[in-house]
Amino acid sequence: MKVAVTCVVFMAYVLAESTGQETFDIKCGVEELKEDVLTRLDNVEGTIATLDEKLDEHNEDVLTRMDALQVQHHDLTGMITTLDGKLDEHKEEVITRMDDLKQLLEQVIGNNKAQQWISIQRRGQFGNPTDFFARSMDEYKIGFGNVTGEFWLGLDELARLTKDGKWEMQVDLV
Repeated sequence: MKVAVTCVVFMAYVLAESTGQETFDIKCGVEELKEDVLTRLDNVEGTIATLDEKLDEHNEDVLTRMDALQVQHHDLTGMITTLDGKLDEHKEEVITRMDDLKQLLEQVIGNNKAQQWISIQRRGQFGNPTDFFARSMDEYKIGFGNVTGEFWLGLDELARLTKDGKWEMQVDLV
C-alpha cells in the first residue's frame, strides 16, 4: 500500500510540475486508492470465508470417515477374536485327530510290520448307531470315528498318503 500511495503522490508531483502549478490535488487519487484497497480487502475476506467453509466441510468429512473406520476397527477386532476362539477350538481337534492317527498307524503297522498295510475304514459292532456312516461330504473329507472302533480315515488323509509313488489296495471283508 505504501508503494501505491507513493506512486500517487509522485504522479501528483509530476503533474504539478508539468502544468506549472505549485500544488496539485491528490485527494482524488488517494480516495480511488482507498476504494481499491477496500474492495480487495472485501475480496480477501470473501475468499477466507469460502476457504473456511470448505475447511469445515472437509473436517466434517474427515470426522465421518474416522467414525466409520472406528466402527470397522471394532467389527474387525470382534471378528479376529471370534476367529481366534475358533482357531483354538480347531487346534485342539487337530491335535486330537493327529494323536488318533498316530495311534491308528501304530496299531495298523504294528500288527502288519511285514506288509505295512494301513486301515482306512473299520466297521463293526462297537455300539454305534446303524447310521454311523451316514455323514456329510465334509466329514468324509476330514475323517471321523475312533481308531479303536468304527472309523473312516478321511479323503484328505488318503490323498496325502497316496500322492506319491505306487500303491496297492487290499480289501478285507470280515
